[in-house]
Amino acid sequence: MGENFQLMLNKHIHDLNPINVGEADVPPGGVWGPKSIDYYLIHKITKGRGTLRIRDTFYRLQAGQAFILPPGEIASWTADEKDPWSYQWIGFTGELAGAFSRAPTVFTAPEEMFSHVVGLRDPEDTLGYMLAGDLFHLYGLLLSEGKERQDHIRRITDYILENFTRDLTIQEIADHVGLNRDYISKIYKKKTGITIQQRISEARFTEAIRYLYAGYPVREAANLSGFKDVSNFSKQFKKLHGICPKHWRRYEEFKGTYPQE
Repeated sequence: MGENFQLMLNKHIHDLNPINVGEADVPPGGVWGPKSIDYYLIHKITKGRGTLRIRDTFYRLQAGQAFILPPGEIASWTADEKDPWSYQWIGFTGELAGAFSRAPTVFTAPEEMFSHVVGLRDPEDTLGYMLAGDLFHLYGLLLSEGKERQDHIRRITDYILENFTRDLTIQEIADHVGLNRDYISKIYKKKTGITIQQRISEARFTEAIRYLYAGYPVREAANLSGFKDVSNFSKQFKKLHGICPKHWRRYEEFKGTYPQE
């Protein structure tokens, strides 16, 4: 590890109690872990890049993002070789700390998050209380069910509609919105009633129908809409619409209708 500062704190605050705080500049390829700790830990990346590993899941992170580790979770993280990261952290306990297990593992850090960590000076012995205030603020942001979550749904959907014609993965979408892939999959299904992959497929089939109606061959319509396996596209198309894609245009002209998005 590079230059590393840490203060031990424990004001015995009942609800959210900071017990240590620090900041570090990590050398290229610098590694922490794998190991676990017996309290909650939040890291905010202030510059550079790195990789977090929790069991067999990897998260590629960069400045502006943060991650949460619950007690007992075995994890490790590694600084990028070319653009190593710097970060700040707070370790904490408390009666409300367990609620952070419901928050996403990785999230976009509010700009003001951990502003009291800078410098790590505590001449009046008040830093623990100020950091507890930071944790309460973060608690409200991460665990609320309101506008922030709806904004996530909108950003996910917008990104799908802008990128569905290429090889789009849930991990890429998660990276774009700065959240854990399992978390966005869960909230998207809960709020929309369909999975992210189903929304991608819907967008692709709608686009393919437009190309078919315009007279494009099946293979070209499929490829232009993001389908790489034409045979599978045809099978799924027939399953959804009850007719092969090569007969779609004639079928629609006969009905005199056109499916709208």
